[in-house]
Formats: sequence, C-alpha cells, structure tokens
Amino acid sequence: MKRILKFGTVAMMLAAFAFASCSKDNEDDEPKTLSKKVTKIAYTEDDYTNTTYFDSEGKATSSQDDNGSRTWTYQYSGNTITSTLIDIDDDYTFVSNYTIENGIIVSEENKYGISLYNHSADGYISTIQYDDGKTIFNVENGNLISISREDEGVIEYELSFEYGSTKNNLNVDLWFEILEEEPLFGLYGKKFEKLPSAMNCSNGKNSYTINFIYEYDGNYLKKIIPQYGHKEEPETFFWEIFYE
Repeated sequence: MKRILKFGTVAMMLAAFAFASCSKDNEDDEPKTLSKKVTKIAYTEDDYTNTTYFDSEGKATSSQDDNGSRTWTYQYSGNTITSTLIDIDDDYTFVSNYTIENGIIVSEENKYGISLYNHSADGYISTIQYDDGKTIFNVENGNLISISREDEGVIEYELSFEYGSTKNNLNVDLWFEILEEEPLFGLYGKKFEKLPSAMNCSNGKNSYTINFIYEYDGNYLKKIIPQYGHKEEPETFFWEIFYE
C-alpha cells in the first residue's frame, strides 16, 4: 500500500485522482453515520487484492495481500497504536507507533523519525510535520479543499478537490483509504463531511485527472471505481466495501 502523503513522488503525481458523479444521490435526511458496520474493505488492482478487516467498533485490526506475502497488524493499547508490516518475500518488518490523545493521532514514530499530527481548533487535521517538510490540509466548511506536500520549503505537489453530494457517512472514514494511508480510520481527526466528486493533482509542470464511479447497494456505498481518462488503456482498480 502506498503512502501518498509522506512519500509522494513524480510517479504518484502522474496518478492523480478525480471523482465522477456517483450513481446515487444521498438524501439530506439520512443519518450522519449509517447503522451497518463495515467488516472489511478490499482493494483490487488487476490480479492483486489487499483486504483490511475491522472489529465491531470500526477499528482496523489487520490487512493482508491475497497471496499472504505481506500482512499488517494493528494493536491498540491505552494511548498507543502499533502498526506492524511483515513482508515475507523481502524478509522485511516495519513498525510504526502512533500516540493518541483525545481519540485522535498526535504523533507517529518509526525508523525514519517522528511525525507530528496537528489539528485545527474544530478538530480537523491541519498538518503532518516531518523532519524534511510537511503535508498541509486545507479544510473549509467541513470538507477537504486541498492537500499540499512541502519539502524543505518547496511545494512538491498539490491535490485539490471538488464536491457533489456523496457523503462520508460510514462508521469508518474512507478518505484515508482513498489516499492510501494507514487504515487507521477515524483517528486522524474529525471526519470530513463528503467524499470528493473530483480530485486533481499537479506538480507545477504536469496535472492529471482520473474519474471515479461510486456504486451503491441501497443507501450503502458498495464500490469505488477509478477511471483514468488520460490513458488509452485505463488501469483497473477499485475498492469494495463489505458490511454486517
């Protein structure tokens, strides 16, 4: 799984996102969080699948590739979450320790150093500070307007978003799954109100758009399908959401 916010590269910038209109409009009188609980989310790309599993409280417990070569586990203890990646093929283990205060992540420590998670007065994530730079979140009226990655004072890339009516109303926060961060849903700060209808990426030289389709089963989001409009042979990948 990629880590877009921290390890963005030119290759990542050439794989930007834009979300097309969903196949179902959410009604204004729907509850803020729907009642069914997410049990797993499967990310599939060609012949590769990674599945993240959740407990009854909506906490991610583990993720694994379909061939078993890589697994992630998440252990919750007091104000600490330990994320452990084991890569069997490369004989590699990577551990990150997250510190929680008032139910949200405030720092992360791993072999690369310490990252500080800062939040606005109303609870939304505002910056993630690293040794060499930071990721900046611009939030307006409960929605994420843009993300920019700054390295030694220089903006490396920027993601900007547009919105329709698609609500971020599950018991897990889909935003950080879409951004391919650690699936620590609901722990990055207050949940953004909506999922984007368009997401564009620019590095100052190039910009690209990828169209997404949201598929529903009744009121429940079932699948998110990206469509790469700028490629003759679009890549195929999607997220599928399962409930109990």
